[in-house]
Amino acid sequence: MLYQRKISYRLSDPLLRFHHLVVQPRVHDAELGNAEAVWAAARDTVQSKILGPAFEEVCRRWTGVYGVERLGLDGGGEVGETTISCPECRKSHQIDVIMLGPGEQARSKGPAVSVLGEAKYTAEPRGSADLHRLDHLRAVITAKRVPAEDAKLVIFARNGFTADLEAEARRRGDVVLVTLADLY
Repeated sequence: MLYQRKISYRLSDPLLRFHHLVVQPRVHDAELGNAEAVWAAARDTVQSKILGPAFEEVCRRWTGVYGVERLGLDGGGEVGETTISCPECRKSHQIDVIMLGPGEQARSKGPAVSVLGEAKYTAEPRGSADLHRLDHLRAVITAKRVPAEDAKLVIFARNGFTADLEAEARRRGDVVLVTLADLY
């Protein structure tokens, strides 16, 4: 969204993704009645490439519809995802949820950022490492002269948060933790 320079395509329909990632590669085993083996081989793929992206999309939509009010923002703009390059790490980082400031437009020069979010559909509770990653990403974006120093850092989690992350979020005014129950 912010810095996307290359075009990438992704099947947005979870059923089509399921067919192409799970059914099609294992159709022979499924036809032989090896359902348990098919599911065992596909479980991680379903989590990471079907349920994870669907959860991220729910989080982006929630941010766009309810985020301004629930996150205590003065206003909000476009919501999407982006990838940024990090000179320090010499790699790219995906940002699952990013909301621009009111009136800001994606791909413009240095649009202000209101929200940076991490969305994880994992079995284990999310911890402080997720918050430290968002702090790092905010610093990288700010170093690129993008106004993001006041951005809310939001962590969306399917299975809650560790006690240390909850304590750190209570101490800071820029961190919001959103559970699956909050999304619905």
